[in-house]
Order: sequence, then C-alpha cells, then structure tokens
Amino acid sequence: MLVSVCLPECKAANCDRCFNKDFCTKCKGGFQLFKGKCMSSCPEGTVPHQTDCIEGCHPTPWGEWSSCEWNGQPCGFRWGRQSRSRSAPGGPDGVSSPCPTQHENRRCKMRKRCPEGELMADCF
Repeated sequence: MLVSVCLPECKAANCDRCFNKDFCTKCKGGFQLFKGKCMSSCPEGTVPHQTDCIEGCHPTPWGEWSSCEWNGQPCGFRWGRQSRSRSAPGGPDGVSSPCPTQHENRRCKMRKRCPEGELMADCF
C-alpha cells in the first residue's frame, strides 16, 4: 500500500526516510516536492517520480560515502564518484522489508594522481 508523504501545504514529514536527496515526488495540486521545497516541476536532472512512501518502509540511516574513484580506480585526475547506500531490515516476523535498497552517488575531487609510468588507461 502506498501512502503519500506530502501534506496539504506540500511539505513532507520524514521524507528522507523514504527517498534519497534527489528524489522529486508528486504532491497535491500538481506540485512537486524536491529537497523540502514545493515546485511547479522537478528540476532538470531528476526524475519526477509518481510514487510515494511505502507503508511500513523504515530504512536504516545512510552508510558512509565510499572512497573517491574513477572507473573503479582510486587514482585519477580531477573528478571521480562516491556512493553510499542504505537498506531496510526485515520485520520482526522475518518477512522481508517492503522498501528497496537505496543508492546515492555524488561527484568528488580525486586526491591521488596515478603513479608515474602507469598507463593512463589503467586509471581512466
């Protein structure tokens, strides 16, 4: 069963427990909720989801950000990517959680260049 997290004023209560920070959800009156702000449409780069919080979905807090990597390598030049995830533990009756594992990605500055003599293809 789906339950809306948008209140009549288009503010979400505990919205972060259901969605990642870039989630844009449909509110009443045709508005979209993004990062706690009520908007007429979702910002570019986000997908306007039509779904709402799943009843009984109580995910764990977000895990730590991974190390900064570029194509799976810890070395590179300028920008890499980091990721983190969270899941929802099963209920006390052993039934699996109703909410999916969630993942977030963000851009990060590479702190380590590839060692000299190493082929660039190995790092990029």
